[in-house]
Amino acid sequence: MPIEYATPRGPNECDAYARIVAEAFAWDPEMAIGWVRDWGHACVRVVLVDGVLAGGLQLIPLQTYFGGRAVGLTGVGAVVLLPQYRGKGVGKALMREAMLESQRSGVPLAGLFPATLPVYRSAGFEQAGVRCETTFTLNQIKLRPEIDALVRADRGLSLVPIHNDESVRAAVPEPGSIHEKVRGVYARVAPHFDGHLARPDNVWRTQIYAFKREQTKGFAIVRDATGAVEGYFFYTQSRGDGGIHVAVRDAACVTPGAWAAFLRFLADHWSTAREATWMVPAEHPALSMLAEHCTRTKLSAAWMLRVMDVKAAIEARGYGPSVRASFALRVRDELFAANHATWKVSIADGRANVSKGSDAEPAIELDVRALSPILSGYQSPAALRLAGLACCDDDAMLDAAATAFANGRGSTPWMGEIY
Repeated sequence: MPIEYATPRGPNECDAYARIVAEAFAWDPEMAIGWVRDWGHACVRVVLVDGVLAGGLQLIPLQTYFGGRAVGLTGVGAVVLLPQYRGKGVGKALMREAMLESQRSGVPLAGLFPATLPVYRSAGFEQAGVRCETTFTLNQIKLRPEIDALVRADRGLSLVPIHNDESVRAAVPEPGSIHEKVRGVYARVAPHFDGHLARPDNVWRTQIYAFKREQTKGFAIVRDATGAVEGYFFYTQSRGDGGIHVAVRDAACVTPGAWAAFLRFLADHWSTAREATWMVPAEHPALSMLAEHCTRTKLSAAWMLRVMDVKAAIEARGYGPSVRASFALRVRDELFAANHATWKVSIADGRANVSKGSDAEPAIELDVRALSPILSGYQSPAALRLAGLACCDDDAMLDAAATAFANGRGSTPWMGEIY
């Protein structure tokens, strides 16, 4: 059964791949074709079995924040196979070739949202962050008294509609436009949440200004006196058996008053909608402003990371400026021999220095998969030792590594988008 990994030979093969995406995810075929085109045909890779297009994936150039610094990430999207080719090693071959291609590009991390774990673990991925869905009961949204008093004293904010159509999504935001200011708010907020994307244009187009090709509505939260944008949100509405549902697709604010305006906007829907959803974890700071338990949060997906280059990945992310730590990692990597080594790590002044060490020296021993949740701050080396996924008899070394990679951003690594 000859298996070939290839770049599509023109738009027709990209559309054929999109139709497999539609079948795998139960999407409308035309929507899937448009969705793949929105991300860009240059991202698509296909796998052929005996010359027949059996499936494919997308390799999307992205960046993700860890420790306040953006790290290069290859987003692996829409990994699909026709049903008759599943369970025959085709998926593993597809992922292996995609990882080899990504490693040659020099990008230190790869990431994906898995439908199943074993096939991706076989390619060196491990769970390293979350995407959560929080549901609000709208008629119960009230601000804490001290927050309410703070924002009532500040009446100088207005909600300004964000114009959104095909022409807006196709254009680069003009300097000084509300679209550029909205992106500026996100750029200020995102580095404070580990796992957030440093969004390129195609993420804004496909995930924020539209979602699964459905146009969103948006408002900027504007300071009346200066015109400064202090926050924004995008949402969609739909009707189901329970009535109207509000789905927040994205929201970011840089002041308490802006967050309060956003929460009041949701609350004001109570007469026509019972609930709203927003893709954030329970520890999101905006939820701390609420007076009562009016939300419930569930895990939507645990995304995975693959460390493509141990030295580059550890050196690329940021660290707390007060962290001083030294330790060694003995990494096993069956796919990339360059990673398979002992690595000495020294961290100071918010930066890491990584060099090759001796295999005879004490080190935290782990597979490259286990390095992903450590690097992201999702799990500590000591926790992975308890699970049998890391070995080390030196508790001081485990503590040093835990201190270095500890999530100082106030929440589990998370992102609201999906690629």
